[in-house]
Amino acid sequence: MSLTAGPRWNRTWALACVVVVLAGHFVGLWAIRRSRTEALNVAVLGMRVDLAERARSLEATLRSSAAELRFLATSPALADLPAGLSDEDPAVARFRRLEAEGRFLRYLTAHPEIERLFVRDSDGATLVAVGRRASFPVPLPPSAVAAASTAGRLRQEVELPDGAGELVADLHPAGLLSSLATGTGRAVLLDAEGSPLAGTPEAFRRLRDAGDPPGEGWVRSGLEVEPPGLPTDRSWTLVRAEREDELLAGLGSVAGGYQALLLLDGLAVLATVALGLVAVRQAQRRARLEEAAAQRERLAAMEARVHEADRLASVGRVAATLAHEVRNPLEGMRNWLSLAEQEARALESERLLGDIRRVGEGIDRLAEVVRRVLQLARPSGGGRESRDHDEVVRETVASIESTRPFRDHRILVECHGDLPRLSGDKVLLGQLLLNLLLNARDATPGGGPLEVSTGVEGRHAHLRVRDHGPGLDPELAPRLFEPFASGKASTGLGLSLCARVANVHGGAIEARNAEGGGALFELSLPVEGEEAPAVEEIPQ
Repeated sequence: MSLTAGPRWNRTWALACVVVVLAGHFVGLWAIRRSRTEALNVAVLGMRVDLAERARSLEATLRSSAAELRFLATSPALADLPAGLSDEDPAVARFRRLEAEGRFLRYLTAHPEIERLFVRDSDGATLVAVGRRASFPVPLPPSAVAAASTAGRLRQEVELPDGAGELVADLHPAGLLSSLATGTGRAVLLDAEGSPLAGTPEAFRRLRDAGDPPGEGWVRSGLEVEPPGLPTDRSWTLVRAEREDELLAGLGSVAGGYQALLLLDGLAVLATVALGLVAVRQAQRRARLEEAAAQRERLAAMEARVHEADRLASVGRVAATLAHEVRNPLEGMRNWLSLAEQEARALESERLLGDIRRVGEGIDRLAEVVRRVLQLARPSGGGRESRDHDEVVRETVASIESTRPFRDHRILVECHGDLPRLSGDKVLLGQLLLNLLLNARDATPGGGPLEVSTGVEGRHAHLRVRDHGPGLDPELAPRLFEPFASGKASTGLGLSLCARVANVHGGAIEARNAEGGGALFELSLPVEGEEAPAVEEIPQ
């Protein structure tokens, strides 16, 4: 709804909302009374889904067991077993038997579903066998295998290579169910005649109490399982029986609470609509006041920008003239100082050489001031092109991180990786980042990490540089980007140049104290295609 809509339209909208909400509440009360049957159907469907998951898991376990048995049959310990046991050397035969028994014991330890595992030769005689005693794998004599019953077991047989014999595994259904990752829950495994094969005592009790077909108040569901190795007419069945009241446990209390909640909610809706009408009127008035305030702020920002541009232009003209006048004498002084250094070296006067070096350092510092003044007055670069913001950051950091000024600092870079492209000057943007990093380095003289990160918000890309120093001086913060404003022994032109470069690119830069300590400088630049404020072009 528009905040400028008339009062009559607002009242109509509110009345329509009330009617719709109340109608929905009545429909909800009516639906609650019909929910028991639907909830029971959903619960039965959930039972069938659970049984289907367990049946498929059981079949998958059987297929996996058959595949592993085929792999085991091809191992050298079993493939050469018949020939090894018939070796004339008793030691070789004993070694072959022990090797096969050891392999079988390890296999049974990892497969609780297997009851017995043995090898028969081509004549059907048992060669090596292992089984379980009190659930622990133990070697068995061949005669015990012949006398063992296979009732209720599933037998899997795998032929050894070259027809030398076969590997036989007897699987117990109870072990199969216990090996499933999903567990057996309340399901019972029945054979083709309906006799129970495996399941928990609780599951057997429920199945017996439910009867077949199930009595009143009971729900029974079953799903056929087709284990590999059994004929299709001998398939197993997973069955589960549940009481209806247990499946629907909690539904009655939930329905009663939901009815009370609907009634209370209806009353709350009526009160909310009444308050909403009042809030809409207040929101309309507030929106008009905020729009007027925003318009005033935009006008004030434009006036401040024009004033700042005029001031910087004046400072730039004066600074450029002064810098040009000073630069030529500096070059002459540097030349004469070079001649003096040559004469001092000829005289081998260390004291005079030291004085000359100190004078040279002073001239270098003065030359640096002149260079920064010229940069502030007339920033220059390669011209505007489509730029990858992250690429500029990575190249700048790579070029300085191993240099002497940053030897005691780690520069941590976190690039966004998917920034829109910018229209800007690569040299100027690199110089801006360098100045911010130099400022951050000076703020942490004891060493420490310097953090550089990029990001995007809306149609503006952001570059952030953070140090872990003492933070910004509250008295200096308002004048931080003005020329010659500095809280340390420097010219105060580095941050002024940063502000000038940001202005040239239609962006803005600001500084604040970061959470957790240190100062945070943030540059915001419009991405390609975004209309930026009118700014001075980069002089070529």
